[in-house]
Amino acid sequence: MKTNVIIRAVQKIALAQHGAFTSTQAFACGVTPSMLRTRLRTGEWAVAVSGVYILTGHPGGWRQRLMVAVLAVGEGAAISHFAALALWGLPGFRESRVEIVAPHGRRHHRLKNVTFHESRNLPTSHIKHRDGIPVLCIERVLCDLAHRMHFKRLERAVDNAITRNLTTAEKLWEMWAEMCGRGRPGMHAMHKVLLKRGPGYIAPESELEARFIDLLEQYGIEQPERQVNLGAEEWIGRVDFLYRRAKLIIELDGRVGHDGELDRTRDRLRDRALTAAGFHIMHVKWEDLVLNPAGVVADIRTVLARAA
Repeated sequence: MKTNVIIRAVQKIALAQHGAFTSTQAFACGVTPSMLRTRLRTGEWAVAVSGVYILTGHPGGWRQRLMVAVLAVGEGAAISHFAALALWGLPGFRESRVEIVAPHGRRHHRLKNVTFHESRNLPTSHIKHRDGIPVLCIERVLCDLAHRMHFKRLERAVDNAITRNLTTAEKLWEMWAEMCGRGRPGMHAMHKVLLKRGPGYIAPESELEARFIDLLEQYGIEQPERQVNLGAEEWIGRVDFLYRRAKLIIELDGRVGHDGELDRTRDRLRDRALTAAGFHIMHVKWEDLVLNPAGVVADIRTVLARAA
C-alpha cells in the first residue's frame, strides 16, 4: 500500500477523534515504525502521551485533551464528573478540566493535568458519546457528583439537563435506583431532588425561573402551574406561572429574545387578551427578586388571599 494512502487513513481516524490517534490505530492502517519516526521528525505528527499522537496541524483545544486522555487509558474509559457536565453542555461548568473514569485496576500512564478515577461499577450502558468522545451518561454523572455539589447547584444541574432534553426525571430515577443500593455518597441528596420532580414535572427554563421557584419555597407559598397554555376556542398564549383558582398569572421579565419591539408588542396584545379574560397579570423582574423579594411575596399573597 502506498505511503500517502496509509497516511490519509490515519488522518481520517485522527480527524474523527479531534486530531488524536493511537499507535495501535496507526499500525492497523499500515504505518511502520520507520514511517512513524519520519512523521515525528518532520513535525507532521507529535507525541501527546506515550502511545498517543496528534496531528500538529489540528487546532487542538480542550476536546482534544479529553480525547487524548481517553485514548491513553484505553477501552472502557470515559470522561466523567465535572468535565462530563461541561462536555454535555450544562451551564455553569467550564470547558477546562479533564476528568476521566476507567475500570478498577486500569493504569493511567501518569497523565499530567488529568484527574483520574477508578470504578468497580462501570457498565458499558453508562457510557455514551458526545462530539465523538466517550463520556458517562448524564444520569450517571449527576449521581456521581451528588455529594460534591451544593444542593441548589445539584437541583440546577438536574433541571438544566432536563430542559436541554439530555435526560428525563424517569431516567434519573432509574439510575438512582441502580446506584443507591451500593452505599454511594450523595444518593440521599439525589433522592430529595428527584422527589420534587415527579410525573409531569416541568423544569425551570432559566435561572430567573429557578430563583423565583426557590423564593416561593422559602416563604412557604404553594407552587403554581408552570408554562401553561391559555385560551379556549382561540389560543391566547403561554404564561410562565399560573395560580388557576386565583386567576393570577406571573410573568418573569428577563427572558432572552423578548427585547425586540415586535416581541414587546405581542406581549402587550397577549396581556390585554388575558386581562379581558379575567386574569390578573403580575410582572416580576430580576431586580425585583434580588432587591425586593419580600415585596414580591407580599404582592402574591395579597392576590391569593382575595381568591381564598
